[in-house]
Amino acid sequence: MPSRRAARGLAALALLVAGALPARAGPALRVCLDRDVPPLSFKRGEATGGFDLAVSQAVAKRLGRDLAVQWFEGGRDFDDRPEQQANALLSDGRCQLVAGYPLIADMLGKPGAERARMPGYEGGTPSDRRRWVALGSLIATRGYRFEPLTVVLGPKAAGRAVRRLSDLAGLRLGVEEATLADAVLRAYGGG
Repeated sequence: MPSRRAARGLAALALLVAGALPARAGPALRVCLDRDVPPLSFKRGEATGGFDLAVSQAVAKRLGRDLAVQWFEGGRDFDDRPEQQANALLSDGRCQLVAGYPLIADMLGKPGAERARMPGYEGGTPSDRRRWVALGSLIATRGYRFEPLTVVLGPKAAGRAVRRLSDLAGLRLGVEEATLADAVLRAYGGG
């Protein structure tokens, strides 16, 4: 019969060996990615890529899990609300994370609407696109990308001082779709 000291030594050795083994992979980490916002994420046929995809792969690897990507079609119409699309995908269980989502306080937490229509997603049917989903609260992870924003004024407005969004009142604005700037302008003053 081994002594207490030997038993403790064997137990410590077992813990060390167990710690050296790769962690047992849990279920795949499911991440939703917009299929058409290069260079952040894209899917064209079998070709996939982008910064958000690379970050998702790194997170899954760090967790010792496989990555399962749910590609979706982010809305490009002004009426499409990114926060409702992300929330619908998460609330429906399509994914556990939505990569590349802008951290804007007004777009996190309890949603402004109780339900939202599902965006198109890979594997979804036409009836899935018509389906409405009860929305939950959005919770932010730690940010991983910083996007500084700037305003470029045309010659007629060149002398205007811009320190806040309200300083842009009366100007015709242009913005690249599906970007942080787009999300900010959509959220400001009700869109």
